[in-house]
Amino acid sequence: MELGATVCLPRSPNCKVCPLKNDCLAFEKGVQTNVPASTKRTPRKRLHHHAVVLTCKGEYAFEQRDETGIWASMWQVPTVESSSRMAAVQVARQLGIHESIELIGSFKHILTHRIVEFQVFACEVERDKRFQWHALDSIDRIPLASAQRKVLDVHCGT
Repeated sequence: MELGATVCLPRSPNCKVCPLKNDCLAFEKGVQTNVPASTKRTPRKRLHHHAVVLTCKGEYAFEQRDETGIWASMWQVPTVESSSRMAAVQVARQLGIHESIELIGSFKHILTHRIVEFQVFACEVERDKRFQWHALDSIDRIPLASAQRKVLDVHCGT
């Protein structure tokens, strides 16, 4: 029997028919409508990720994330994280990109404790040794978070 789904309901427990009422401390103390105590949901933290899809002769640039934090050790296109939205020139400067980058799309990626707003930029560059380069057909072999796959979908959809 599913007592929690049919008898011991959070808002209106039916203690009269409960087979465990004689052993229930909440019923004994008369606080059964207060258990479990409701908790306020903490607001989700809002982050901004500025992802730049760099291409060179059909290959895509990737960098590995830090070993701690969100999406630890996974791979991503070069990305600048901030607490607020940044302009394209700021993003390019942060990444050391001298070519102009073009905004091609945006999306929100919602996680349990965060809302990550992605701005997706694109730029054709010369091969840069700071990054690992992959052809589109080999990207499935590197560990990418689903948000990074969405970044690539935005790029490939343009």
